[in-house]
Amino acid sequence: MKVAFRTDASHRIGGGHVMRCATLADYLVRRGHEVVFLCRQSAGDLCAYLEGRSFLVRRLVGHLSQEYPGADSAPNILSQAVLADAELDESLSIVKTLGSVDWLVVDHYDIGLKWESAMRKQCHRILVFDDEANGEHDCDILLNPAHCPGMERKYSELVEATTKKLLGVEFLLLSNQLQEVRGVVQERSGVVKKILIFYGMADITGDTRKALDALKMPGWNELSIDAVIGDPDNMHETAVEYADLFKNISFHNRLPTLAHLMQHADLALGAGGLTTYERLFLGLPAIVTTVAKNQIQPTKFMNEQGLLLWLGDSNQVTPDKLLEELQRVTSRPEMLKEQSKRGLRLIDGRGCDRVCQVMEAV
Repeated sequence: MKVAFRTDASHRIGGGHVMRCATLADYLVRRGHEVVFLCRQSAGDLCAYLEGRSFLVRRLVGHLSQEYPGADSAPNILSQAVLADAELDESLSIVKTLGSVDWLVVDHYDIGLKWESAMRKQCHRILVFDDEANGEHDCDILLNPAHCPGMERKYSELVEATTKKLLGVEFLLLSNQLQEVRGVVQERSGVVKKILIFYGMADITGDTRKALDALKMPGWNELSIDAVIGDPDNMHETAVEYADLFKNISFHNRLPTLAHLMQHADLALGAGGLTTYERLFLGLPAIVTTVAKNQIQPTKFMNEQGLLLWLGDSNQVTPDKLLEELQRVTSRPEMLKEQSKRGLRLIDGRGCDRVCQVMEAV
């Protein structure tokens, strides 16, 4: 099969879409299929990262940020209709040069029904990643691996009855590095000596700084801390500002995987989204702040199930509130130990194989 991926990354939207597509692409290549990425060129686009992993990347170079002021300044600032009209011709022209495309995989919040339907001129079948369940899609497979109730009912009104709906954590896409670490990860004791901070590649809500402000207090600043920051410029500024306030802190940027940092951490401070499931897969307890609307329902559900600790939405979280929660959970190691066990039981890690098998069978 020839599989084309349409996905983007940037300093505005982060890199989660590209990273999960790259995970699926790895599995497809290992199964003998051909893959190519269509990505819009912008600051933080991860095109070079994909090429470094030996994927073919075709860049979309239209200057949307100039045509539509503010396009790089806030999530979903472009409506689906505007984006579809602005880039459809460019996408179609690239896909035409690829020859027969068996599957088009779409992972993009600003692309919807109109764009997908038009792309059927050049693509036999379409798979859509969807995290929001708030818009119609023209696709053969709809993939949403969120751990959240009621998804089947929601999507029954958004896709055709013939669409295969792959819903839930059994279809979660997890990288080879995570799989390898899962094989050697040891049972967590619940005692917190090392903390991992990661609020996504974009962190436009500034939650990394909130976490550092909470942990710089006497007694906490002696813990071992790994802080992962997506934007290189922001990482440098943050490191200069905070490094001297901690006795044992390391700053990281643009890591190919968080698997090894997760393996050695005792507690994570982070956002909802894909990384939540990676932490669960490795049994890493976490205090989670939701930073996007589509993260709230599944995070709330997982909090109720004892899989994580939800602190609230970003606009409700302060350093003082985070510090108060840290004091509470670190005094209860048995609770963190149980949370770790529940995460390990939830996810078996075979999602990529299941999705590939469905794609090959359709």
